[in-house]
Amino acid sequence: MRRIAIAVTSLIVASLAVVLFLRHRDQATTTDTSNEGTYKEEARASERAFAGTLDDLKDFEHATKVTLYRIANPMEPDFSNYQGRPKAAGYPILATKSVSPMLARQLVRDLRDRKHFFEPGNGWTCLWEPGFVVELTRGTHTSKITICLKCGDVAFEPSLPKADSLHSLNNDGHSHISDDLYKLWPESFPPKK
Repeated sequence: MRRIAIAVTSLIVASLAVVLFLRHRDQATTTDTSNEGTYKEEARASERAFAGTLDDLKDFEHATKVTLYRIANPMEPDFSNYQGRPKAAGYPILATKSVSPMLARQLVRDLRDRKHFFEPGNGWTCLWEPGFVVELTRGTHTSKITICLKCGDVAFEPSLPKADSLHSLNNDGHSHISDDLYKLWPESFPPKK
């Protein structure tokens, strides 16, 4: 009789374990699916916001004033020497160059081109070491674009509310933006070896 009681108890415990396992699995699957859905929604929202930021730049293809700034960043060993200088996008200015809006038009077009950037959630993982700020003015509106040519990250300011301001150029975009900046201001680049 005692053996039967132990067998029945073991069967009940095993059944409960299976029920708990199945319930936990179903909850985990629902949570995973929910998280995946949330991630996809966030990626779509980020993409819409970024598309809006790029669309807002269209007005600046016909900027009335374009200023390029060569800036220092906190990763540079002598950064503290530049702290008292005027700033562009929050970074100390090393040099300034005004360029013809007509000549800068290709740079703005390349910065607006969505195909030059990674998809949302993808991009380079590196240290942010910006070297340039492009300031575009049209009428009373100004936009500043901070560019890191080491990693290819670009920050748009102002950005749409709740939009990520930092986006990574893909290899093709990095090449275009580097070439555009070089054509506009070759002396701001280190001498080629």
